[in-house]
Amino acid sequence: MKGFSKWNRAGMFCVLVVLNAAIATAQDKSERNTPRMEIFSLFSVSRDHPPNASSTGAGVVTPGWLYGYNGGFASNLTRSLDIVLEVIILGGHRNVLSGTSADSPAKREFAQTVLLLAGPQFKMRKHPLLQPFARGLMGFSYQGVTHRANYAGFAAGLGGGLDLVLLRRYAVRIIQYDFLAHTGPNGWTDYHRVSFGVVFQFGGSLESARPADTPK
Repeated sequence: MKGFSKWNRAGMFCVLVVLNAAIATAQDKSERNTPRMEIFSLFSVSRDHPPNASSTGAGVVTPGWLYGYNGGFASNLTRSLDIVLEVIILGGHRNVLSGTSADSPAKREFAQTVLLLAGPQFKMRKHPLLQPFARGLMGFSYQGVTHRANYAGFAAGLGGGLDLVLLRRYAVRIIQYDFLAHTGPNGWTDYHRVSFGVVFQFGGSLESARPADTPK
């Protein structure tokens, strides 16, 4: 039994060494395969809160759900730092009050918001499968409601999410949450938005892109 226990401990030690080497190899491979660019295409659901949401005057647009699309690309600067450019298109029907009281009849009108945002994104690529990220963006907005004046203004957002890397060139964005806000004729409108979709990766790592004969 002593001999068996000795070989059992030796076998366990070898298994641990192999597992540790496999994990290190996977992480090293993930770092070498840092993409030069990622293109994402997402479906999003958001809830807005207009600046006059608590008012009851004529023309007040009530809060509600917006559905839409957001897509763009992230250009890799370092292993963890990206520059993101994103286009967000949200749309949905709104109840617009026609009188000065909350009991006034409301008219259904279509509202649309378009945001163009850019900024830094920090993404952890150490793990070969799960890659969380956080970002802060700002840019411009365009908001319009049927039969009403359109308005262009300033926009900003903070958020983050989690990508599941399935293949070297393909990942699924399991979830992305953003808090968005933009200016309007009556003040700030903010949104809580949840998105999910696909991410396509292009190019190798910064290290692998260097020619072999270039001196280190």
